[in-house]
Amino acid sequence: METYRICEELNSLFLYPSDCTQPLPFVEQMFQSVDLIETDTISHKIEKLGAKLHENFLYETGSTTIKTTANQALEMGKGVCQDFAHIMTALCRRANIPTRYVAGFMMGEGYTHAWIEFYELGIWLPFDPTHNRWIEDGYIKLAHGRDYADCPIERGLFNGATYQTLAVNLSVEAVQQ
Repeated sequence: METYRICEELNSLFLYPSDCTQPLPFVEQMFQSVDLIETDTISHKIEKLGAKLHENFLYETGSTTIKTTANQALEMGKGVCQDFAHIMTALCRRANIPTRYVAGFMMGEGYTHAWIEFYELGIWLPFDPTHNRWIEDGYIKLAHGRDYADCPIERGLFNGATYQTLAVNLSVEAVQQ
């Protein structure tokens, strides 16, 4: 596994639930259904939690909003990458694994994406719960925080006539050097 790594001190903020990642009943139910063993490495626990989430949660565009919590998304049984990241963050923090929500882009046609980073042995490591895989190439990180509310990349100020529109197109691709 070759993945990006970020060496940083741990900010204890990433140990505690946020508004969107509270370990409420549906999160707790999923957490209890995962066979986590105390002797598992943190990375192995991430794999187990990711597999359980991937098996029991469907990706469906338009099924949630930016205000949907991990518990609400699990209750519906479907959501988008933001929901996968919120649920995975809630599960990890419930397992006492420091975790942060990440916003950015994946290789392809300009859609934003969300994933997590977890803290193990002084290093932040990335994991994509939507695709249930370790992150290698093809991801561009723009921001991280406790949950979506800390790093929305589509929010800003607009100054101009109200009849104007804004369109943004992005294509992410690997370039040979």
